[in-house]
Amino acid sequence: MATAYDYYRTNYPGWGTTQLQFSAPPTPNFQPLPSWSGYDYYRAHAYNPDYGLYSSVMNRARDSGYGGFDTHEAKVWQRRVYSGLVNLAEILPSEIGAAAAYEAYRMWKHHRAMLFDPLGGASEREREALMALATGEGEISIVFRGQGEECDVEDPMFRF
Repeated sequence: MATAYDYYRTNYPGWGTTQLQFSAPPTPNFQPLPSWSGYDYYRAHAYNPDYGLYSSVMNRARDSGYGGFDTHEAKVWQRRVYSGLVNLAEILPSEIGAAAAYEAYRMWKHHRAMLFDPLGGASEREREALMALATGEGEISIVFRGQGEECDVEDPMFRF
């Protein structure tokens, strides 16, 4: 599976430097169906789908609201992470989550018709799908970080 992180790392001149210039994120390699739930979006996008991770993140988001990074901070972390300016093993899972959430927003912004039109304009379903994409993107980044399944999803710092 080609990931946004891997796509930028292998296809963008200037990766690992402040010279990298982002354009549209890669087109997702799946086509959602009208019947899809958030979990379907997560399964289609995640590197190694784990229902426990998905459920934990989604329940935490529903129960407590957001409370993490603002949009500007998330954009800063997306730039740092996806342009290779930071070592993923040296930053917090919450920073990876902020970067992943902003990358999911970029997917929504650039590929909205493909990703969300099948949901028929139902805003709650679109919100759930966007959160699921962010969770999948964050899981991918955690794998690149080298923690994989060892990551404690109950750690309060693990917030997407």
